Amino acid sequence: MLKRIAVIGILTGIGQLFSVMVIKWVAQKTNSAMLAQLGNVDSMFQLLLNIIALGLQSAAIRNIALHDDWKEEYGDTQSARLTLAILLMPIAMMAFFHRAYIIFLIAPLLALSGDYALYARGYSVRASAIALLRLLIPYSAVLLTVVFLKDGIDWFYVAGLVLAYLVSNVFISQKLGTHLFYPIRFSSLLMYIKSLPLGLLNLSLYFNGLGLLVVAPNFYTTDITGVAFVGLKLYVIVKGVLRILQQAFFKEMLNDEICLRVDMLSMVVVCAFFGGMVIFPESTIRLFFGAQFLGYKTFFMLLAVAMLFYGFTTSMAIKALIKRKDRSFTMLTFFSALSALLTEIVLSFFFKSPNALAWSLIFAEMIFCVGLLFLMGARNILMPRIMFLGKCFMLLFAIGMVRFFLNDNLLLDIICISCFVLILLFLHRGKLNSLVHQ
Repeated sequence: MLKRIAVIGILTGIGQLFSVMVIKWVAQKTNSAMLAQLGNVDSMFQLLLNIIALGLQSAAIRNIALHDDWKEEYGDTQSARLTLAILLMPIAMMAFFHRAYIIFLIAPLLALSGDYALYARGYSVRASAIALLRLLIPYSAVLLTVVFLKDGIDWFYVAGLVLAYLVSNVFISQKLGTHLFYPIRFSSLLMYIKSLPLGLLNLSLYFNGLGLLVVAPNFYTTDITGVAFVGLKLYVIVKGVLRILQQAFFKEMLNDEICLRVDMLSMVVVCAFFGGMVIFPESTIRLFFGAQFLGYKTFFMLLAVAMLFYGFTTSMAIKALIKRKDRSFTMLTFFSALSALLTEIVLSFFFKSPNALAWSLIFAEMIFCVGLLFLMGARNILMPRIMFLGKCFMLLFAIGMVRFFLNDNLLLDIICISCFVLILLFLHRGKLNSLVHQ
């Protein structure tokens, strides 16, 4: 299992790192308006993916994984996805008012993607390779646009997505031995209705991240949304790392001890992120975003605080689904996402700064974290997590003392954060190594 996780992590990491480096390049070579255009269309693209998936995709993954005669289930799911996508296409007319809505024109192409079936059938490495391709092609198009044209960055990003999905959809259908196209059946939309609670859950989780940018352009300037995009993009990538841990030990998370160990690994990740952003803000911001974002240190620090809340209860979200607490968990995620959006709007009248978006994210993640603790009745397992988090902060405090006497430079940043991770893994190697053999 460790080998598979490592391969998936490497493939995922390469793609996400490439996207971050391209965004950094865009920020350095263009203006905030172009960066905001890319952020708006990317967030709208993620929204469209979540709408097409809703709860239907999660239900399909479960059924496809458990049954040998899964191709009928897959065909019905693809018909439903394509039917919904075609109904969504007219929303692209909103592009006359907000150009990011042009992404809805390619909804059928996105719907015909069967990458979720690759995961369900055990082809997770191949699915990760496709995910890498779907980052490399559109962000390469962005890179070429910045170098040669310096205009229309969002249009070329969409063109890159079209090419990436055309190529990958063909590969997926060949690997699965399925059709590329499926008939449009309006009756198949009933499948979405049956899985609506789970769909609301997935859609709500999206708004605690890049989803904030769907609303932000209506209340904040392009300068603010541009800065928010680069920060939230990295925030979502770190969440993706934690999601890999969740998926790797999904079946084992009925065991409280396994949940604790997964949360320990998650806290190592989020505390490393927190340490880099808070103790070494200048070198970390220069590395991921560029020197032009040094004036927004507070924003990035606040994002690191929000990530602490999310990482504290990583396993409990999965455990809530395993224990079929779907309704309560859905209401919690919906309320968390709604609080993020409402806080984002209210703060826009008082603070013209990306910090407002970070504070709304902190508020939402705090509600999500506390709500999960109460939902899962986790009082008896709260103390071990608090104690481990305390050990993390003791090490971070020691690193902070080192930083106090030395300069904030990249080499020291890398050495200290690497030592932080290695020390924690070594001290708890007995518990964490056992995860490898699950």
